[in-house]
Amino acid sequence: MRTDWLFLGVWLFPGMLLSQSSPLVGNMLRSGTAAYEQGQYLEAEREYRKVLDLDPECVEALFNLSASLFQQSRYPQAIEALERSLALE
Repeated sequence: MRTDWLFLGVWLFPGMLLSQSSPLVGNMLRSGTAAYEQGQYLEAEREYRKVLDLDPECVEALFNLSASLFQQSRYPQAIEALERSLALE
């Protein structure tokens, strides 16, 4: 159930996957996703924020960040990250 939220982004934003365009970004995104799938939402958040430090408009990182924040019950921040991802898509 936890991963449903994260993978919904792949369905909603199929063109947002940047992992193939930058190996470093791709590695951080995969690391964040692995942490998320293990229920390590704070670690996932850290990885997605690292991506955003490099690329503030990375829709995939923003969407996944919103899911991580949501799982931490940080709803206002989750909504903000989600809205930013939607505005960029």
